[in-house]
Amino acid sequence: MNGFPHSVSSHEEAHLRILKIVEAAPEFRRAENKLQYLYLLTPKGIGEKVRMTRAYLARKEAEYEALQAEIQALKREMTSANEPH
Repeated sequence: MNGFPHSVSSHEEAHLRILKIVEAAPEFRRAENKLQYLYLLTPKGIGEKVRMTRAYLARKEAEYEALQAEIQALKREMTSANEPH
């Protein structure tokens, strides 16, 4: 059993779980205008959050790959600098 009455649909159950998470967030509890969070609970709001998260992750992955390439280049430079000429 999911902890909700039998008449609750899976969509409603997901919505209630999201509400529970949002309400537990300290920022939400302290916010004077709780309606500003309402957008985040709509399908469009959740979709936008997913889009933003994907874009953020893609940027961070690109940064990681650039750093890895820079580290490898520096290691090669150090190795060649240590070799006798």
